[in-house]
Amino acid sequence: MDYTAVIFGETERTADLITVGARDDAIGPVLVYYDRPARMTEDAAESWDGALDGVILAASRLDQPVIVASTLPELMPEETAERLAEHGIVAVAGLSEGILCAGALTVPPPDAARLRSIAATMSTVRPKPTATVSSGPTSAAGNSGGVLERPARTHKGSGESSGHSGRAGDSSETSDHSGWTGDSSEASDHSGWTGDSSEASSHSGWVAEHEAKEMLVGRGLAVPRGRVVRDVDDAMRVAGELGGPVALKVSSPFIQHKSDISALVLGVEGDAVREAYGRVDGLGGVVLVEEMVPPGVEVLIAVRRDGVVPVLVVALGGVWVEIFDDVVLIPLPADADRVEQAVRRLRAAPLLVGGRGRPAGDIRALAEVAATVGAMALEEGLDLVELNPVFVHPDGVIVVDAVIRRGT
Repeated sequence: MDYTAVIFGETERTADLITVGARDDAIGPVLVYYDRPARMTEDAAESWDGALDGVILAASRLDQPVIVASTLPELMPEETAERLAEHGIVAVAGLSEGILCAGALTVPPPDAARLRSIAATMSTVRPKPTATVSSGPTSAAGNSGGVLERPARTHKGSGESSGHSGRAGDSSETSDHSGWTGDSSEASDHSGWTGDSSEASSHSGWVAEHEAKEMLVGRGLAVPRGRVVRDVDDAMRVAGELGGPVALKVSSPFIQHKSDISALVLGVEGDAVREAYGRVDGLGGVVLVEEMVPPGVEVLIAVRRDGVVPVLVVALGGVWVEIFDDVVLIPLPADADRVEQAVRRLRAAPLLVGGRGRPAGDIRALAEVAATVGAMALEEGLDLVELNPVFVHPDGVIVVDAVIRRGT
């Protein structure tokens, strides 16, 4: 609302004008623009003072908040801002900034209990880093190096799958199986591996991929079937047990980006497994053999603790995370209901809810996985968790690649 300069400087009439307009039931926060020139004559300064007095008087009569902003930052001198602050009025320097602040006041206030739970995470004492090599799950084939049993499922499907994903990122492909079959005992049989892993974890905090997936399986999350192999013959045997194409990759706490050093080979079977093993063996760490299966919608789930509070990050995953600025940040702790609400705000949400012939993804399962990862990071004092991609299928969710760094 603009008003005539005839009343400019008249305190009472200016206050009445603002008060009458603001008391309409349709009006929320009040944003008043006020520019204070740097140099004025004495008479001009008196008019500007009268106008500002009118704004202050109107604010004292209103229940809703009043913001005073200048159209240009330099037109809100410090003296004016201080005077407004004395009367409990927010002073903002800038046209757009004033609109943003007024808009922020229309957002419902945060839940006090929620704020307290977020603040409580900052006082949590992080546990000291520990070696991450464990005894691992029980092998379905005893000590013969067979594929391990699957843990509890985190998605609905159970059918075998042998398709390809076609993604040539840092991860193997996912499956409809929920079982992580990495075998720490097998890893310890690999010459020098146990000591190397402990040393890497204690000094850098990074966790080898197969160990990171053991942590996820311990939380009931689904990962591709597979395990660490001792040699090329073991790789051939595991590939045969898995059936269909497999991925071979280096698992090491010193390697977080496998494609950068060609430490990943996708979609091989038969004699090609032997050649692939030769390509990745010797690059450091141990060799992990995993099954490949059809992809779903690729999503990134991450936890970061380098901000004011720990946050859970959910975004469109794979290569898309770097192309589209489409991310939700959820302060931790967060339950599955809160995560699901945030995920549905993504611009990419239509890819997950289905439509135009596409099946709907299991968003609820995605939210539960993300909430579980957030809780794990807080409880175990993890500095960083990055699961990318996580494949969302109509019948569940599976974590394809996992990067974890413990608190150091």
